[in-house]
Amino acid sequence: MTETYYNQRTLNLFFWLTNLATVLLLAVFAWRELQPKWKPYQKQFQRLELAKVGKQLREARDSLRNDADYADARRQLREVEKALSNSHYKTVQQQLARLQSRQARAGRAFQQTRAEFIRVEDEYFHTRGTAQKKWQARRQALQREMLSLQPKLDGYAQQVSDLQSKGDALLASKRQARQSVDKFEGSVRLLEKRLSGVRQRPFMIQQIVNDELGIVDRCASCHLGIDKPDFDDDKVPRVFRYHPRFEELIKPHPLEKYGCTPCHRGQGSALTRNAAHGHVPHFEKPFLIAEYRDAACGQCHAEERDLKAASHLSSGKRLFDLAGCFGCHETKGYESAPKFGPSLSHVASKLTPEWAVAWVQDPRSFSPNTRMPHFYFSEAQARAVVAYLWQHSTPTKGVATFEASGSAASGKRLVESIGCFACHTLRGKGAFHPLSGNRPYAPDLSNVGGKVSAGWLYAWLKNPRQYFPTARMPNLRLADQEAKDIATYLMTLRRKTVNGIKAPLTSSWWKEPRLVREGERLIGEYGCFGCHEIPGMEGRSKVGVDLSSEGSKDIHQLDFGGKTFDLPHTLPDWLLAKLLQPRQFREGLRMPDFHFSRDEAKMLVTALLSFTEDRVPTSYTRALSETERWMEEGRRLTKRRNCTGCHKLEGKEGDIVALIEMEGMSPPPLEGEGQKVQIEWLARFLKHPTSLRPWLNVRMPTFGFTDQEVTVLARYFTALDKRDAFFTFAGERVIPASQVAIGKHLFTELQCASCHPQPGAKPTGEVSLSDLAPDLSMARRRLRYQWLLEWLRDPQVLQPDTKMPTFFPEGQTSAPDILGGSVPKQIKALADYTYSIGK
Repeated sequence: MTETYYNQRTLNLFFWLTNLATVLLLAVFAWRELQPKWKPYQKQFQRLELAKVGKQLREARDSLRNDADYADARRQLREVEKALSNSHYKTVQQQLARLQSRQARAGRAFQQTRAEFIRVEDEYFHTRGTAQKKWQARRQALQREMLSLQPKLDGYAQQVSDLQSKGDALLASKRQARQSVDKFEGSVRLLEKRLSGVRQRPFMIQQIVNDELGIVDRCASCHLGIDKPDFDDDKVPRVFRYHPRFEELIKPHPLEKYGCTPCHRGQGSALTRNAAHGHVPHFEKPFLIAEYRDAACGQCHAEERDLKAASHLSSGKRLFDLAGCFGCHETKGYESAPKFGPSLSHVASKLTPEWAVAWVQDPRSFSPNTRMPHFYFSEAQARAVVAYLWQHSTPTKGVATFEASGSAASGKRLVESIGCFACHTLRGKGAFHPLSGNRPYAPDLSNVGGKVSAGWLYAWLKNPRQYFPTARMPNLRLADQEAKDIATYLMTLRRKTVNGIKAPLTSSWWKEPRLVREGERLIGEYGCFGCHEIPGMEGRSKVGVDLSSEGSKDIHQLDFGGKTFDLPHTLPDWLLAKLLQPRQFREGLRMPDFHFSRDEAKMLVTALLSFTEDRVPTSYTRALSETERWMEEGRRLTKRRNCTGCHKLEGKEGDIVALIEMEGMSPPPLEGEGQKVQIEWLARFLKHPTSLRPWLNVRMPTFGFTDQEVTVLARYFTALDKRDAFFTFAGERVIPASQVAIGKHLFTELQCASCHPQPGAKPTGEVSLSDLAPDLSMARRRLRYQWLLEWLRDPQVLQPDTKMPTFFPEGQTSAPDILGGSVPKQIKALADYTYSIGK
């Protein structure tokens, strides 16, 4: 066996060096771990800001060097400074100093003499006899001395003033020249000051503490360019960029008060990227990614449904309404919301049982755009549901036996012209609701003939509320023949076969007790009564979970089921997956499939995340004024009644306008309605509409507004135009006959009757229907007098797209011989005559 001997000193040195290296490495690792994670961001930002500000400073200096006006200002300053530094100006200054010194000595002598004079005069008035004569002599001597000193003082003052004026003129020129130079150099100096501040700025944690909101916010420790406009640059790393929509979002919510976490959530006190931005386990307010960031706005703006700065949240809330989510789920704010779907109390008068079974089994096979969700019922389950509905259906009053004997061609023309497509669609034609994907506001009519009975359809067209008292469908006041024609046409719109039924149904099959009992169980289990009025289901509790605080739900309360390892464990991801495929987590789930698109689902997730149990201090909530409350209520009502399906309102053009070929035959815009019409007339019109433009094919329907709804709409329109909703009634205007005669003469001269036909009269001249305007017999009761004056002065100001011409362009008249050519007097005469028409 061979033994190997090692050098002990070499081994000791090797072990000593390896131990030293290990200690050094551990020290380096420890030092790196203990280094603040935010400091590299601040150093990098300082370098970026120095480079950016330095570049701006160089550019500003180069700009000054090439500026002829700046060079001229500098030249003038140098000339003034040169004039102030020459010998003549110095001599003047020396003379002024000597004169001011002499003036001061003479002034002191005068003051001393005057003080002595006052003392002597006091003695003179308080003595008698010989002593008084002595003081009198002294008093007179001092008086003569003061009189002799005064001219000398006045002379000095004049000489000083003359010399000062010479110097002041030069100094004023210098100040003026300096101000001109400073005006040019101001931006450079600000940049120099900023550059110096950036160099001297210490590296430190930026922290905002707000006890009222309960936040400690350190986000600005890394996001240092958030309030700096010159960092609004895609080339700048995202962490340092200027906040998007700063004027709209940040100015109303100052960073020093709100910080970042009230809007972005997340762990504001964290100082590492993952802790602040990532999903921190067990943290109750995870960071909101950009897609769902609008959700936080709902905490302070809970009363507002239309937030322009939070479009995703506003769209999500409207989609929540349109999908009728509150039908199954209790939700704060929706306690008194009406049922979303049509009443099924008289369903047997409306539908055939075969169609109903196919519909319940698969609604989208009949109407691909329907908002009715898919429950995935089997045919047997669908039959049971229909059996219960048919067994409990009561006949509808007014549904007569009606054979489709009208004119289908006439009915087609009516459907395409009177305004049906503002709400309905028919084989791709019509107005799709912009906030519900490809879903129309009202049911698609493409296959309606295979759905309803002809008698029910005729009765529905004549009076929808006779069937369903709270129906959204308005009354178009159709004549009997018009209703027959439309019903006849719609009954032709059907498929040859009904999808979903494998075998014909026997007559009266729905009376089978077993089926009825099963239907009752299914309807109760799946909560159909949440959207529909169903006899026998009154007063039942909603079947879904309460969504009032869904955005605050803990992750452990969520059922991931079979998706435990496939889906990120976050509330937004779970909600999105649930909305897209409601039953994917496990067997036995009941939520139906609404077939939301991914974008729709994300909008709904945003709305759900805004439903939290957080309580924001009153001082931070956006409390609506009375006017804003009426506007909010008005917006909700106009959306619920789909007013923008026909009318232009708040910048949104009526959906039906694009379907009307002839220009000028569209429904009138509602913008400016509040300042245009009298409130009393508006209230009567909303309750009982009349035809203002009989030549229009589109009809204003009768919506059956309640008194409260009329009040909401009246206040909404007036609030939009910044008017008081309820004005002081002015009574009947008394107009002299002579004034009416002058106005009538002007009315004739301007040929107003060519577009405004008198009641019962035919339009004069060659005027197309699209150019006609309402007859003016209603003006006295309909239009506000002050609005009428402004309208006559220049219609384009009040309604830029109007066809009404301007008769007084640039304040000039075409009738200089009437009322002395006075435009205000002529406008008043025209308004007075208009108010007299139809009396």
